[in-house]
Amino acid sequence: MRRVLLIALAFPAVGFGDTIDDYVKATMERDHIPGACIAIIPPGGEADVRGYGLANIETQTPFTRKSVFRIASLSKQFCAYSVLALIKAGKLSADDNLLKFFPKGHPDWKKITIRQMLAHRSGIADPGDAFNYRLEYSADNYVALLAKAPLAEEPGKTYRYNNHGYALLGLIVGQVTQSSLEGYVKQHIFQPLQMTTAGYYHMEDIVPDRCEGYRWSDSKYVRPLMIRPQIFHGSGGLLMSMDDLLKYEQGLRKEEVLDREILHKQRETYDRAERGYGAGWFASRPNGKLALSHTGGTFGFTCIYVREVDEGWTFLMFKNAEGGDAGQWARDILKMAKEKAGAR
Repeated sequence: MRRVLLIALAFPAVGFGDTIDDYVKATMERDHIPGACIAIIPPGGEADVRGYGLANIETQTPFTRKSVFRIASLSKQFCAYSVLALIKAGKLSADDNLLKFFPKGHPDWKKITIRQMLAHRSGIADPGDAFNYRLEYSADNYVALLAKAPLAEEPGKTYRYNNHGYALLGLIVGQVTQSSLEGYVKQHIFQPLQMTTAGYYHMEDIVPDRCEGYRWSDSKYVRPLMIRPQIFHGSGGLLMSMDDLLKYEQGLRKEEVLDREILHKQRETYDRAERGYGAGWFASRPNGKLALSHTGGTFGFTCIYVREVDEGWTFLMFKNAEGGDAGQWARDILKMAKEKAGAR
């Protein structure tokens, strides 16, 4: 039988009890998850951070708040913040069309605006298997690949989650700043918030406390494909520890280091609907109260970020396996935490 190592790292001042530990351990066993780390932040309270199992099966390294994890599509909010910051600075316009930055793109890209791309309403067709995760693309080659297909939908009309749209947004940040998305995010988000482990994925980098990702296949763990082209950074290239994600969360709560106007702009849905995609966040108003969320998944890494903005609760989860329902973790664990808090 697989051994699941539990490491409880909760702050005593919060202490939501063993029901959450029991839930996580049982779910890990059922879904074949080697390791996980969760954080629960109550309104005005201190974070309860817990690590479970293994960040690396081969070395038997425990999964802790310092394990450096690939956060996949949670990266989109960092790209979106960068784009909105450049718009605020007058270096971009939300109504700029895509051909302005990629003149060799498909002619219909002239219909696509930055605003539509942020909201996953660009209409750019997914190239499917023609996009090879094993290759490093030049910007020209990447644009040529995407430009082969006609638009899948009329821009602005239909929401369709689109990683390639965000990859192009990352390239636009690089063009406008004459640098790179990586450099811009480091200077304007990571350094001001003192996020020391946060950075973009490069397979060749030596990363202390790096977490490995796994897939359960034929009754054993295997490593999925680990390569990710740098051209794709805007869509999901970041990795960081839970400690650094908590620094970011505090930045979102305090709205002092990061630009408050931009953070609030990210919450606005494209058509001002009560539920939809803003800029790097899914936004909704259950019972009239604002909630933001996003999931991420890539090659053995799964995560979720839930911010009940008006309620004041936040839930963060990393797990180094594919499959399972991250949203169910968030709903169940937040419910248990709220019940425990209400009982005190």
